[in-house]
Amino acid sequence: MTFHEAEHAGIFYPGDKTSQDLIFDVSANTDVQNTDVQDALSRISSLSSGFPSDFPAVVMVPQAAWTWTLADIHDALGSLSATPDFELIVLLAPLHAPVMEIHQPAFVFSHGAIGTRTAQGDIMFDIAARGILEARFPREFSLQNVYFTEEPGVEYLFPVLARKYPGVPVLPLLAGDADGQRVRAMAEMLRILNEARPRTLFIIAGNLSAEEHLSQALEHATVLQGAMENGEALLPLRAAGKISSVATPWIEAVRRIFGGRWRLLTVRQSDGPRFCHLPETAPDTSHSSVVWHAAEILTQGRDS
Repeated sequence: MTFHEAEHAGIFYPGDKTSQDLIFDVSANTDVQNTDVQDALSRISSLSSGFPSDFPAVVMVPQAAWTWTLADIHDALGSLSATPDFELIVLLAPLHAPVMEIHQPAFVFSHGAIGTRTAQGDIMFDIAARGILEARFPREFSLQNVYFTEEPGVEYLFPVLARKYPGVPVLPLLAGDADGQRVRAMAEMLRILNEARPRTLFIIAGNLSAEEHLSQALEHATVLQGAMENGEALLPLRAAGKISSVATPWIEAVRRIFGGRWRLLTVRQSDGPRFCHLPETAPDTSHSSVVWHAAEILTQGRDS
């Protein structure tokens, strides 16, 4: 087995360490437009110190180029400063490409390499955890590197994790759109991983909306955010066309296993300013279509 080679450096993020370090320093000090956001982030950080030791840390970060999202990624991971040392980081990202017929019936994929090299240091993949999924889900789960070649949904996070959590193994997982049966399997995968590695950080790489017209994107983002905050089932909303996020299956899988309520940290419309809540009307922009990016944390324990 070899190391995964970067496919998207220079596009979604800079490939050299000097440029990465500069962007890290700038993004870590990027202000949001709402003056109350620092209080909000402080409250979230204090909440994280009260997590039970058996409760996994779960955050959602935006899926887009660093130029637009690195500050929000900092906010999400920074809210976990009080949590214990992690023994595993699981990246849950959407797969935009269709699954090749030769790889079916599998619909959740990981990379077959031993790790990946970044300008911030090497990351090792958790081969043992990967093997657990291979043994328990021989039809649903598969190691297929080709999807990681085309999909930037996890690679842009590797340098961030190598810098912030050096030495912590990572398990990247990709999954496309999923019905209830598939989401049940995805949720079971998360449960098994959490049992094997209780101090796991789960990171969903996704957005609150697809790329859509301004009003529709905001409407879909608002409905999804409300459902996440209230712990509501998401698949009926997706089937009714009320939400559009491609991360919906992973968010729903997390809900089914871990329960909890999501708390919004920061949110922005594509490359617009950052806020700590969704606006009632879409901000003015020169773009005809936008995506709503958000940083979120799961702040409560299992539902009774």
